Amino acid sequence: MGEAQYRRNLATAAGAVTAILFAAFDLYQWVQAYTSDNFHNDLTFYYAAAKIGVSHGWQSIYDLRLQQEALDSLGSRIQIAELARYISPTPVAWLAAPFTLLPFQAAYFVWSALLLVALAWTWYLTAPGTGRTRLIHLAAAIGWLPVIYGLQLGQPGLFVALGVAGSYALLRRGRPFWAGIALGALVLKPQLAFLVPAALLVSGRYRAFWGSVVAISVLALVAAFVVGPAGIATYQERLSF
Repeated sequence: MGEAQYRRNLATAAGAVTAILFAAFDLYQWVQAYTSDNFHNDLTFYYAAAKIGVSHGWQSIYDLRLQQEALDSLGSRIQIAELARYISPTPVAWLAAPFTLLPFQAAYFVWSALLLVALAWTWYLTAPGTGRTRLIHLAAAIGWLPVIYGLQLGQPGLFVALGVAGSYALLRRGRPFWAGIALGALVLKPQLAFLVPAALLVSGRYRAFWGSVVAISVLALVAAFVVGPAGIATYQERLSF
């Protein structure tokens, strides 16, 4: 083995150890955060909004009084405030609606399991290299603060990441329109990847761009129809702070 190869192997080993240590620490922090307060996460608000939507209609999910009642019914002891309220797009509440069939703690575990599946699938579709190198990328992803923060709070960011990864994989397989459709996941948390459709347009991937326009527009229009003018106005008020 040459000196250059030896140094590469040493650097890879050092990177692997560092990634694993960060991942282990972050997972420990996630468990500790949940055990200290089961409700200190954003899924609490998604779950409450979904219960409101199912029982009072989706136009009411931004009603702060109903949000407080739903949080109280969970026993969360959370008081509605500027940074403690449901202000996510309507499709997030739709996504959480099936989980209201479960007690909140069970819903959190199932939701978290799906986020981990989304992380693993995103890694599988996009991680470079082969063999153990790919595993290092997975450990590094878990050890990266935005990823573990999203997992800890139960945010849908990894579903958006999976949508982008799926779009990338479909582009590579020569299915550009469906690659755009996969970007419909952006409606869950648009700020994470809103430039991806623009990048498709600028790079000349027009079918993929129009696929994203179709997917995002359909979901946005359905959400606007379901929430209605009153719900949209209330949502704008909630965002104004």
